[in-house]
Amino acid sequence: MTIYQLLYYFAIYAFLGWILEVAFHGAIVGKVINRGFLNGPFCPIYGVGMIAMIYLLTTITHTDIQHIHFLIIFNVGSIVCTLIEYFGGWILDQIFHARWWDYRDMPFNINGYVCLIFSIAWGIGCVIAIGFIHPMIIDFVNWIPKQIGWWILAATYFGLALDMVISVSVMIGLNEKLAQIDTLQKKLRIVSDELTERIGGGAMETALKVSEAGVQARIAGAELKENIVNVKDTAVQFKDDQIAELQQKISNLK
Repeated sequence: MTIYQLLYYFAIYAFLGWILEVAFHGAIVGKVINRGFLNGPFCPIYGVGMIAMIYLLTTITHTDIQHIHFLIIFNVGSIVCTLIEYFGGWILDQIFHARWWDYRDMPFNINGYVCLIFSIAWGIGCVIAIGFIHPMIIDFVNWIPKQIGWWILAATYFGLALDMVISVSVMIGLNEKLAQIDTLQKKLRIVSDELTERIGGGAMETALKVSEAGVQARIAGAELKENIVNVKDTAVQFKDDQIAELQQKISNLK
């Protein structure tokens, strides 16, 4: 993995991680919020996690990333992502005295920074990312002409660095003292806020439709069950009537 590839993979996975966070909270939690530490549409912890995953997997197995068994990816992914999530959450909490995620209400959690359910989810996510998404990202990065690609990286990381400085300044309260920082923060959030509304709102709408479909299915199932019972009762009544009529005819013959 070259420096060029590493920089692209980090930025792409940080962006995809941000999309995942917004969509998850829109669909599951029912809130459309701009997730992440930064103002822009990036969650760096996802970029760090995937870079660490790719490096460790290729180093441990001495195999091309696309040919590693999914069970190895799952196990390594669960462990690596859990460690990154724990120390990332702990560091943010210690520095800024704030939590960007909190699992204290979840079973088998450790200090609220990690929990068993999400550790398993990270493992499954890594299998999907490495097995299906990463090959497409490799092709995409190789498709970009390198001369243009370096300029794209320069612009992307300049924006990320600026966003990092502004985000940290806001967290420690400098934006209240420097009006320029506050203005830049608002400009940086324009794009990410618009994307948040679209992605989060779309996820909420999809979840609502799925929920409505489930309700309709249960209603239809109840109606079908009721119809079956009615048909069964009608058939039994018809059978009893036929038997009674037949017995009457036999009695008349006697």
